[in-house]
Amino acid sequence: MYNILFLDDQEERFVRFENMVVRGENIAWHSSAKTALWATKQVSFDEIWLDHDLGDVSEPTGVDFAKEFVVDPGLCSPMTKFYIHSMNPVGTNNIEVVLQSAGYSVRRRPVTNWL
Repeated sequence: MYNILFLDDQEERFVRFENMVVRGENIAWHSSAKTALWATKQVSFDEIWLDHDLGDVSEPTGVDFAKEFVVDPGLCSPMTKFYIHSMNPVGTNNIEVVLQSAGYSVRRRPVTNWL
């Protein structure tokens, strides 16, 4: 089974994403960095899709989530592909720098391209 984690606080984006994905893939949607981090400890994900701004400013962001993979590289396989779908250009750059510095494959797929 091919496993995808989708981190975004907006359900409508997840629904749009889910409709674009090939059927048969296991997609886990999480709206907070905390629950997404928990999920990475339970399941090995082949792809991780990240948003930066996750609603409440007091909650961890997509950058905070990405930093966890630097601190604990065992959270995912070195082959895990990361995609950043955030529309926040500064946040996107920050996530990209963090993950690339740890050697992960990172691609930008802004949500604006899905409309």
